[in-house]
Amino acid sequence: FLPHCGLVSIIGSLALGAMPPKLPEGKYCELPQQGVKLYYEIQGPLRRDFQGEKEEVLFLLMGSVADLRKTTDQQFVNAGLGMFKVFTFDHRNTGRSSIKDEPCSMEDYADDA
Repeated sequence: FLPHCGLVSIIGSLALGAMPPKLPEGKYCELPQQGVKLYYEIQGPLRRDFQGEKEEVLFLLMGSVADLRKTTDQQFVNAGLGMFKVFTFDHRNTGRSSIKDEPCSMEDYADDA
């Protein structure tokens, strides 16, 4: 498991005195009707030939248990950063979004998006 998630290379880098990778700085969006606060990130595009008037937004809906702090989930964001402004968020009860002690339905996730 560990070699596939990138943790081994991060731990190895830390042992050599390197800093861990910096997580992107996101923001929070209050959804009072749903009673949640969602963490989201907007990044990119990194390539200049896709910036400005040519810029397109990719609204990336991750799986219901995804966490943008995980390198395994960030790989999907990183894949689009070159050519798109990527907008993504942690669903309720995951990552840095509100954690409530109640079950969520797919309808809840759809309402949040």
